[in-house]
Amino acid sequence: MASIDWRWSPNHDFGNHYVGGANLLDSLSKFENAEIRILEGRGSADKPWRFLLALGTSIEGYCEAFSPYGYSAFGHTGPMSKTELGVLRSFLQSENIIDLFIRHNPWQHSQAIFPDALNYRAGSVFGLGLGGFTGDRETDLAAVPQKRRSTVRRSIREGVEVVVTPAHSVTVPQRDDFVRIYRETMHASGARKFYFFNSDFFKGLFRDSDASLYLFEALSASNGKVLASALFVGDVGGASHYFLSGAMPEGKVLNATDLIIFRAAQFFAGLGFDQLNLGGATTLIGSGLATFKKSWSSMEEPYFVSKIVCDTERYMRHRGTAAGSETNTFLLRDLFATGR
Repeated sequence: MASIDWRWSPNHDFGNHYVGGANLLDSLSKFENAEIRILEGRGSADKPWRFLLALGTSIEGYCEAFSPYGYSAFGHTGPMSKTELGVLRSFLQSENIIDLFIRHNPWQHSQAIFPDALNYRAGSVFGLGLGGFTGDRETDLAAVPQKRRSTVRRSIREGVEVVVTPAHSVTVPQRDDFVRIYRETMHASGARKFYFFNSDFFKGLFRDSDASLYLFEALSASNGKVLASALFVGDVGGASHYFLSGAMPEGKVLNATDLIIFRAAQFFAGLGFDQLNLGGATTLIGSGLATFKKSWSSMEEPYFVSKIVCDTERYMRHRGTAAGSETNTFLLRDLFATGR
């Protein structure tokens, strides 16, 4: 067996390895105060591995290496053996990395590169196939799961309208409306601090975004008030992705988010995308969100994360200070996150 040589790649074309592209990744890395790098492991030519990683805040001179929020692309052709995994752990130790945390892309089934013992199922992700969408409203409604057709029809009947704006063209009032609605929704749902992106993140996101990011706003026909809003990303891989969203109480009553998803499906189908990925709901935040997304989906895949602890004593000592923390699903930096 050829030895595996792990090294940091000189390739800085990070956008090709991340759903949403370079500008979204840049906004996330600034928010996380993390350096983005590509880790490559090569032995024989037929078995390369490649990870897009963020190197996070130092902990006693050590740092955590983790996948950026969302899905990162992998280069891989097969599973890692126990010996090869040991070589990876040794390399990470030599780089003063306390643990490696991977958010796997469920549509690529990339968890297969690690032994089952290192993979933790954190929930499911859901998607809607766009092959049946033509641009005709009634035809497209027939392509929507039956349970959601009545809610979409009701929202249309109530006069809710959806406006789509490329993120780089979003005005300051539009941005501020989105941030306010998103944060109010996170507070109302009791979301953990991990999901509270700050104002600087959103300012940079809208200012520097490329053509792949879109803002969808559901507006009241009576007064033009924003009832719900969502960000979606068009990926070069042929799929579009839900990113972040929020809804006001009135918007929930009028099923505004349902109409946004329907319009997003029509919009991305019109651009030639074949799939709308709605993301997932981890087992940590209850069943409500998963139930809603599942009711919209025509496909479901398990969502896995993997963690390799390189310094067990140091890792467990820090994790032990956070009562009830989840060993597998989040980073040390998330357990102590502040200011989000």
